[in-house]
Amino acid sequence: GFCKYDKNMQIKTKEEFDKIVYSEIFALDTETTSLNPREAELEGFGWGDGKIQYYIDWGMCSFREDVIKKFAELFKTKEIIFHNAKFDMKILSHIWKIDYPVKIQDTMIMSWLLDENRGHGLKDLVKNVLKKEVIKYDDVPKEENLFFNREKLIEAMSDYCCADVKNTYDLYEKFKPKMEEQELWLCYEKIELP
Repeated sequence: GFCKYDKNMQIKTKEEFDKIVYSEIFALDTETTSLNPREAELEGFGWGDGKIQYYIDWGMCSFREDVIKKFAELFKTKEIIFHNAKFDMKILSHIWKIDYPVKIQDTMIMSWLLDENRGHGLKDLVKNVLKKEVIKYDDVPKEENLFFNREKLIEAMSDYCCADVKNTYDLYEKFKPKMEEQELWLCYEKIELP
């Protein structure tokens, strides 16, 4: 795949899904058909704690009820990092009909508080803050053709999403100490996040 990370797992069965152990804090990212939450459908989503990332292709998922039930539970007890939580949560609450996580972190808001003059898109930050090479969404093949079957497409999307998850997690790790240093944490938690 495109991915430089050692640990990406595409979860294809309920058995694999049931074995996963969740960290107290992890990043989550959705892949959708549109950037307008009202018309967007969920293609898939990924999550992970920076060490290991998982991806589920929603179209092919045969154990959706289990996934929704599990994440409804996790959202009550775990801390979830998003890059632009508003978007992902609109999608998930609309499609999964579950409550927002009780504890959200948002690396987009953090980025803005730390330096409002830079670009806050995930790809900008990956390049400029994490100094990593970026896979753009447009680089991911979307259409099946002779050389690229459905399975390969999903694998490419999985790698792409897992990279976003890992990068979101890494940005959080980088931004949090900076925000504490600059005494921005209180403003972030009390004013910006809500």
